[in-house]
Amino acid sequence: MSITVAPGRLMSRVPPLLRETAFRRYWSAQSISLAGDQISSIALPLAAVLALHANPAEMGYLSALIWLPSLLFALHAGAWVDRRGHRRATMIAADLGRAALLASIPVCSAWYSVRARSAPSSGRWSPGGSRRGWGSAGPT
Repeated sequence: MSITVAPGRLMSRVPPLLRETAFRRYWSAQSISLAGDQISSIALPLAAVLALHANPAEMGYLSALIWLPSLLFALHAGAWVDRRGHRRATMIAADLGRAALLASIPVCSAWYSVRARSAPSSGRWSPGGSRRGWGSAGPT
C-alpha cells in the first residue's frame, strides 16, 4: 500500500523561506563553506602531526592560530562589509581567498621538499654538516 500526497499539500509542509531559490542557493553555499572550515580545522592539525611531527604544544598553538583571524577580524570586517555593500561578492572573494591559502600549503610543502633535495650540500646549517652547522653532537 503506497501513500500518495497531493503536490499542493507537500508544498505546504515546506517552509516559505526554503521555497525561494536565492535563499536555497545561499544556504547551500554557506553550508558547504562551513563544512570546509570544519574539515580544515581537523585536517591541518592532523597534517602537522603526521608530516611535521608536531608536539602537543605546537598543536595547541596551531589550534589557537586557526581561530585567531575570526577573533581579530570578524567583527570589524562584518561592519565594514555591511557599510560597503556588495555582500555576495565579498563572501565569494573571501571563500576563494581561503581556498587559495589552503591550496598553497601543499604547494609550498612540495616546493620545499624539491628544493631541499636539489640543493647542493654546502655544509652550512644542515644536519650532519661539517662547517658551522649541526654535527653529530648537535649545534656547534
